[in-house]
Amino acid sequence: MDVILEAAAEILADLGPAGATTNRIAERAGVSVGSVYQYFANKKALYKALGDRFTAGLRRTAMEMAPRMARLPIDQLLPEAIEALLAGVIEDPVLAGMLHVTALPARDFEGIDAFEHELEAVTAMLIQAHPILRTRCPDPSLSARVIVRSGAGLVARTLSQEPELVATPAFRRELVRLIDGYLGGGFAGTPAS
Repeated sequence: MDVILEAAAEILADLGPAGATTNRIAERAGVSVGSVYQYFANKKALYKALGDRFTAGLRRTAMEMAPRMARLPIDQLLPEAIEALLAGVIEDPVLAGMLHVTALPARDFEGIDAFEHELEAVTAMLIQAHPILRTRCPDPSLSARVIVRSGAGLVARTLSQEPELVATPAFRRELVRLIDGYLGGGFAGTPAS
């Protein structure tokens, strides 16, 4: 099954959703089309498995880092959280196939949406755990949604156009600055406004 998922990810990255035919996926995986259908009833099931696999590692990272992040000094919280999540995104072998996620129906990747909602909940808890953040973000849930969705959107768009940029320290610094600015400054070694 893993070889089929890897092949599907590669085909999506190379040819996009229109080119991701079952025949091409089977050929790339070195299996018969029947083998693809043995594991996945249709492309939707295949895309769901890709989305689930993509988010599994990120979910583990987010859940493992949350308790530690809540204890970090406020100026280390944002840079370390972004570093950990971006490292997980960059190292995921299925990522290449997910770059075309915006061209596919959202319902095919519902696992990614579920993960973002979980990350929003973790972010809201981190906001509530820090007195300064609680003061600046009177609606932690809404602030968490803005932070996660703006960061995820920026990362996804950059991955689709310039994937090598996401791995650079400069991109990470700019993402930290963006979120730090939204929070009013002072959470990443930058002066408060």
